[in-house]
Amino acid sequence: MDRWATFDCYGTLIDWNAGIRAALARIWPNDDPEALLASYHEAEPGLEADGTRSYREVLTQGVVDVAAARELAVPDGAGASLPASVPSWPPFPEAPVSLGRLREDGWRLAILSNTDADYLDASLSSIGVPVDERVVGAARDARTARARGLMDRRPPRRNESPSREKPASRRDSLRWMLASERRGRT
Repeated sequence: MDRWATFDCYGTLIDWNAGIRAALARIWPNDDPEALLASYHEAEPGLEADGTRSYREVLTQGVVDVAAARELAVPDGAGASLPASVPSWPPFPEAPVSLGRLREDGWRLAILSNTDADYLDASLSSIGVPVDERVVGAARDARTARARGLMDRRPPRRNESPSREKPASRRDSLRWMLASERRGRT
C-alpha cells in the first residue's frame, strides 16, 4: 500500500506571510509592513467566504481592502502586484529538504491548495521536489481529493469527533500536514 503525505502549500511549505508582507511593503513603502500584513489577514477571510473568487481575485481585492482599512491610496496597477508576487513567495527553508527526505523514504507527496493552478505550479517549482499529486481550488478539487483518498487523514477540526477517520489500514498510510500562523495549527 502506498504511503501518502499530503500538505497544504501556503503557510506550510511556502512562507506566504513573507511574500504578502514584501509585496504590500513595495506598494506602500512608507507604511508599517506588519500592520499592512495584519490588515490583509483581516480582509482575506471575507473575500474567500462565499468561495466564488479565484485566489488571484482575492489578492487583487485584498490590496483595495488594505488601502481602505488603512486610508491609503492604491497606486495605479498596484492591485495586480500582489497576485503577481505569488511565484516569488519563498519556501520555508526546511520544506525542500523535508519533502526530499519523505520521497527518499518512499512516501508519495500530494500538495493541496485553494490557490490558482499557475500559482501552485510556480510555488512547487521553487520548492524543487517532485510531487505525485497536486490539487488546486477550494471546494471542487477538495471533493476530488477526498474521493481519491488524499484527504482522508485530515485531523479532526475542533468540533469534530476523531471517530470519523478511516479504518486503521488507510489511516496508517496517509498523513495530512498543514500549519498557519494566522489560522492556528491543524
